[in-house]
Amino acid sequence: MKKIIFNLSTVGLLTALLFMTASCEEKDYFNPNYKDPTVSETPMTFDFSTTQDVKVNFDIADLPEGFSHKFELYSENPMELTNGQWKKREGVTPIAAGINVAKISDIRRTIPAYVKEVWAYSLNQFVPQLMYAEVGGEDLNLQAVDLSVAYSGDTETRTIGNNRIDRYLTTTGSVAGSNNTATDVNSSHKPNYIDKTMAIPAKYLERITSTFQPKKAAPSQYFEDALLYLHEEAEIWVSVIHSDGSYNSALSYFFYTGTPEELATADKTKIPDILAFPKAKIGTKNNELKAGQYVKLKYMTGNNYATANDKFPAGTTIGFVLRSNAYNEDNKRVNRNPTEGTYYSYNDWNPENGTTVPKQHTIYFNAGDENGDPFICFGFEDMNNSKGDKDCDDVMFNVQISPIDAIDPPEILPEPGFQITNEEKVGILAFEDNWPARGDYDMNDVVVQYNSKITYEREFENLDGKFQGWTSEVYVKEIEDKFTLIHNGGQFYNVFQLHVPIDPNRIESVTLKQGNGTETACELIPLYYGQTGFKIDMTSYVKDILTFNKYYTDVELTNMLKNQFTLKMKFKIPEDPAARFLQTEFNNNKLFAPYNPFITPSPHKQVHLPNYPPAIDEHIVSDGWQLFSVNADRSNVDRDNFETAWGNATLWYVSGNNNKAPFAIHLSNITYSGFKIPAEYEPIDKVYPEFDEWVNSGGTSGTGWYLRNNP
Repeated sequence: MKKIIFNLSTVGLLTALLFMTASCEEKDYFNPNYKDPTVSETPMTFDFSTTQDVKVNFDIADLPEGFSHKFELYSENPMELTNGQWKKREGVTPIAAGINVAKISDIRRTIPAYVKEVWAYSLNQFVPQLMYAEVGGEDLNLQAVDLSVAYSGDTETRTIGNNRIDRYLTTTGSVAGSNNTATDVNSSHKPNYIDKTMAIPAKYLERITSTFQPKKAAPSQYFEDALLYLHEEAEIWVSVIHSDGSYNSALSYFFYTGTPEELATADKTKIPDILAFPKAKIGTKNNELKAGQYVKLKYMTGNNYATANDKFPAGTTIGFVLRSNAYNEDNKRVNRNPTEGTYYSYNDWNPENGTTVPKQHTIYFNAGDENGDPFICFGFEDMNNSKGDKDCDDVMFNVQISPIDAIDPPEILPEPGFQITNEEKVGILAFEDNWPARGDYDMNDVVVQYNSKITYEREFENLDGKFQGWTSEVYVKEIEDKFTLIHNGGQFYNVFQLHVPIDPNRIESVTLKQGNGTETACELIPLYYGQTGFKIDMTSYVKDILTFNKYYTDVELTNMLKNQFTLKMKFKIPEDPAARFLQTEFNNNKLFAPYNPFITPSPHKQVHLPNYPPAIDEHIVSDGWQLFSVNADRSNVDRDNFETAWGNATLWYVSGNNNKAPFAIHLSNITYSGFKIPAEYEPIDKVYPEFDEWVNSGGTSGTGWYLRNNP
């Protein structure tokens, strides 16, 4: 069949002539009527897979439909508490990643089979920073981890003593004095005086997450005093929309008759503050505080608490106070002077010196738009700026004003453009090149390491330049795969190849580069009988690239370059969102690296992973089919009618059930530095003592066998 050349010029690395050596001898040796009598006629049904498939469910019921957030999955807790602040640890590597769209995405991932626990780390506000689930069955049901449980704080902070807050809002709608025994909250520390509840549309949250990055200093233009100056009489409500980290902080408000500029001459000790949220933290349980639950601020004069007013008069300035980690869950009181600090939305009152350490603790912004759709927000940094990260999203609030024209709104956030993230996969591929005959099962004839980076993206829909929501589910933008030859223990003229099961009509371009050479358009070799995808000749002869049976060091392999092959695929992004290469299709059908990898010791002979079909090319159809179900192979192929029956086979490249070693194997989530390649003629089960346990159990135990070798 004529080859289809895809995109620009051909860079096929092999031709039929290169395969001629030794092929005739092999065809004579593998008698199509010979079966190894030592190998059972009953096929091995265990597939030697080192991965498991999970459906990732984020239990975040309060997220609005369509809100998307980036995530990373880890096989160990990726976070640690440092100086009272939770941070991601250095050196931890995710086992999966992506973008989840609330109540829309079907997130499925393939993870190592040895993983029994999974932690999800979020890279966005409005979702729990850390979630956890035990792996059991297909569904991975992630639950939020309360980071405050692991942080007790200073004993001084937890002791209230006589440092009571000035005043606080109550269920009756009035303002109470500090002589009350405790704040007015329920058993889960949510205010009993929630005035109204509303769902927060995803479009507001998307604008915020596209502008402010957790653990990174907020853009300087939004560092502003969060002060509301009323040009006319108004009502005011406040809701916690995001809380992050370990502290149980309290939010109060104060008001002053005069302009924000006049606060500079005011005596703050004579301006009382009123407690709005004793524990300004969103919870996951039904009776805990949720985003969109608003308390109504009250205006009062003097000490007449009972006559608190719903409306603030014109000419009033309202500001806010965050007492960091000040709430005591045991007695439901708030420490007026917590050791973690008290911070104001009027920056001049903050404790830092303002010269070497900045005083700003708030960001102030509008997440709405210019067309009468405001969403006024402010966020606090809850640590002293000498040690905080200045992201000012530790606690974030929405404030509603009626009428909205009573204030001059802050700067509007820019419209979001794209949300993008990467997922990286690594692993080892090891092949026996003597198939279909029994090998020595040292699994070192050809050994390849792969490093794959998948780029996911989501873009927004606009109407006259204004954000309306997201156009579609997340799609795959591009993939970069690096395949590195790390060992040659075979004497055949082995070549490493790929069957990529992706429809080439989805692809914009494919390039291949060896080492630091030129990146050149790649030949996509079509397959026969409607087999999905295409074939790529990745390497020339392995024995011409790597010295036979030499065990290279990491440094030697890194510096070699000629053994490294980088494949890049960029996908088409049609205007119709539904026609894009969606994340769901990509992961559900396992269209990612290592794809269907194989070696070819001769043109008609391919060696694949167990139960992966051959790449049906002209060599397989003409001669290669004769090698199935002979010698030590027990593939269930109809050898008399291969042309029409190959698609019905359910077993490929397996041996008898008494021959407990594969012809090829994929080791998930390990690199060369962690994998001990068996010496020549040393079976893999001698190097890895848990290998037999793993095989005999059908993969239910000993799943991490390749992480623990004999010294």
